[in-house]
Amino acid sequence: GCKCGVPIECGGICPPSEEMLNAATDVRIGDTLATCGFFDEKAKETIDSEVCTEWQEDATAAGCKCGVPIECPGICDAGETLVNRADDVTICGNVATCGFFDERNTEVVDAEVCSQNAENARVAGCNCSGVYPDDEKLDCSTNAGAGLFISTWAVVSSMVAVGVATA
Repeated sequence: GCKCGVPIECGGICPPSEEMLNAATDVRIGDTLATCGFFDEKAKETIDSEVCTEWQEDATAAGCKCGVPIECPGICDAGETLVNRADDVTICGNVATCGFFDERNTEVVDAEVCSQNAENARVAGCNCSGVYPDDEKLDCSTNAGAGLFISTWAVVSSMVAVGVATA
């Protein structure tokens, strides 16, 4: 089981030009349940190129996502206004105000998640000052669903604590 070779510096799960977009998301790799960020840090500790590649492949297969981070404008497109911030809506089982979902979405750095969250919020009844297609449908089935509005606890409507969990 001893192995010889030239040690390498594993850059983690993502290529050098990209960052972990969902570091806080819990995933299971083998028997270990932890965040993508945890697995990324563990990968950086390896000096074996084969092990580094395995970490990258396993983490990607488990749902860790690399990419170039974006700045999400929230629920509405840049330059638009959310006209009903105080309205309570239900998005894939999560109840909160439109303003709450709007704020959480500004924390998203993944373009696909930003877009899907915004579409889900508009379908649920959050209104922006812009014009949007009528054929948008609530999508709770993808990793970009409402569950990725950021892991957090918030006090919303009627002082009820509602958890918005990751998918």
